[in-house]
Amino acid sequence: MSASNLSADRSSAGGLGATIARNALFTVISRLTFFFAWALVTPYMLGVLGEDRFAIWTLFFALSGYFQIFDLGLSQALVKYVAQFSAAGDTRGLRGVVTMGTFAYIGLATPVVIGLALFQRPVLDAIHTPQALRAEAGWTLIGIAIVIGLNNLSGVITAVLSGRQRMDITSRVLLLVTAIQVGGAILALRTGGGLRGMVVAYGLGVLIGALISFRAMRTVEPEARLDISSMSRSLFGELFRFGSALQITNLGTFIQFQLDKFLLAHLVSLAMVTRYELASRLALAAWALPTFLIIPLVPAVSQLGSLADHDRILRLYTRASRYIAAVAFPVAGFMIATASALIVAWLGTSYSGAAIGTVGIISFLLLTMLTGVGTSVCRGLGAPWMEVQYHVVGTLIHVGLSLWLIPRMGINGALIAQFISGAVSVSFFLWRLHRWIQVPFGPWLRGVIVTPLAVSITAAVLAIVWRGGLLAAPAGRVAAWFDIVRAMAVFAIVIVAGYFATRFLTWEEVRNLGRSTRA
Repeated sequence: MSASNLSADRSSAGGLGATIARNALFTVISRLTFFFAWALVTPYMLGVLGEDRFAIWTLFFALSGYFQIFDLGLSQALVKYVAQFSAAGDTRGLRGVVTMGTFAYIGLATPVVIGLALFQRPVLDAIHTPQALRAEAGWTLIGIAIVIGLNNLSGVITAVLSGRQRMDITSRVLLLVTAIQVGGAILALRTGGGLRGMVVAYGLGVLIGALISFRAMRTVEPEARLDISSMSRSLFGELFRFGSALQITNLGTFIQFQLDKFLLAHLVSLAMVTRYELASRLALAAWALPTFLIIPLVPAVSQLGSLADHDRILRLYTRASRYIAAVAFPVAGFMIATASALIVAWLGTSYSGAAIGTVGIISFLLLTMLTGVGTSVCRGLGAPWMEVQYHVVGTLIHVGLSLWLIPRMGINGALIAQFISGAVSVSFFLWRLHRWIQVPFGPWLRGVIVTPLAVSITAAVLAIVWRGGLLAAPAGRVAAWFDIVRAMAVFAIVIVAGYFATRFLTWEEVRNLGRSTRA
């Protein structure tokens, strides 16, 4: 390698590292704001809507989420191919994926809206909608379908910005959209708009976000525009093969996170859905931090893959896995140790079943986090079918166990089914992945998992003992916040001391990360 090439490679490495750090920072800030904003307004929503209407809102969003992910895998495929074609300077390929993505989303959204309009009654019957709420629930179902169709279409624009690794822009747009939607929801509830008003507020945020994103896309990537002549059979085949694999993955993810809500509604009661949803919202809000650190990896790996730089991909896999584990294990330990206190601080009461639900869902999320960087590597290298096999295994086990356990054990049955399916499928995926990339599993496990696991267990045990028990519920919000602050202090001291004492992290590494983020 020549001196000039070596210098360019180092510059590229530094630039890519700074880009990943910047994208991770902006993504985490915007997504955390989104989750916590909705979490903060949830008690007010629950109080105004009541359990049944709140459950209907939750279920319809879960149902609309199904149609949102049933997009032939286009949302993730577009990010990968935009990054790939941009890195290669392939303008025709870029226009081709944008054009096909736009037409595909239009084609997918139309039958969804028509189908829900035609089969509105069976949907409402399936979730045992009270007669007094059927008119409002029916309007809400159709309205959400239209909004989600628009949101999917704007996803083409977001994919272009993400593929160009401008997640700083998409994150700023999300912050604005969150403010519009949450503010609009509060206004709708205060003025008696109910579920209809909340749908309108949510749709307004989506529309404004799409318009702003489109303007940004025209500046960042002027070549991203509709061009029917750029579509080709070979490009369609490549996009379809990659996207269909991700579609199966999306379906598996939906089932893992949403199926139990519908089973609880159908086999137990609507009120049980509310308890499960409260636990899910709290767990997912806390889990936003480790989850969204992973998002910038797919375009980065795609860029390296287009350059055939597999050595840097493997180094990125190990390093990113270590950073994700350093965050995920303490977050999970803290949530498990303080679940009951968090519920009381949030809702003002212990709310039956919500604390144990939070513990169960967080445990499952921690398992799936072990595969997060690996699935990003699979997608970036154009090998998504390994991830498909992982989701198929998990989904089959989850569905079978849920159908058996939920009628017998309610929420606890759902949590057990979720955890067992996660443990088996995650183990299967990690075994397959490490054989494929030829990274020894034992050294990876010791270098990435053992230290954060041990340190987080130590902190969690100390916090639980100090609180007086795993599910000990504080007497009111003040006592709950006191428990939370004490636990935060325990975790901060134990985690920092443990990481630096074992040299899992070094001060030099932390300073380098800080410089990359500022850059």
